[in-house]
Amino acid sequence: MIAKTIKLDSVRLLPVYVVLLFITSCTFERPCDEQVEFPVNTGFYFMDDSEMRDTVLEGISLFGIGREDSLLYDSDTTAGISFRLSPFTDSSSMILSYGTLYDTLDFYYERELRMLSPECGFAFLFDIKELQSTGNFIDSVSLLDNKLQSIDAEHLQIFIN
Repeated sequence: MIAKTIKLDSVRLLPVYVVLLFITSCTFERPCDEQVEFPVNTGFYFMDDSEMRDTVLEGISLFGIGREDSLLYDSDTTAGISFRLSPFTDSSSMILSYGTLYDTLDFYYERELRMLSPECGFAFLFDIKELQSTGNFIDSVSLLDNKLQSIDAEHLQIFIN
């Protein structure tokens, strides 16, 4: 008698179990609304009578040292470029080509792998500690945002001779 009662109660509760299982197994697809890539947005400038002016460069190319066969940026005319740092090492070296002149940009940074959200997953966050450049056509560089926090803001200014 007790076995029949338990069996009947289980059968009556079966629709409730099915509904609960259905509700808990459903996931809602929410779009990722966070920044997941952190490029270095760069502008080109020159000094004119102690006044900073932006400039447009013709024939600029950028490629990573050790990845010379893979261009990161190549354009006929540009006032700025964007590129990403390597998430696999604590430094990145880039070669910037302008006509027949070449300069290097060496970035030294700390990186942190952080869970942004279930929708966006993981991303590497950067904290640039040091930046060096050679001086063939680059006069100087100015790092405005070492954490690359805003995807729309300029992080690096390169001053041309």
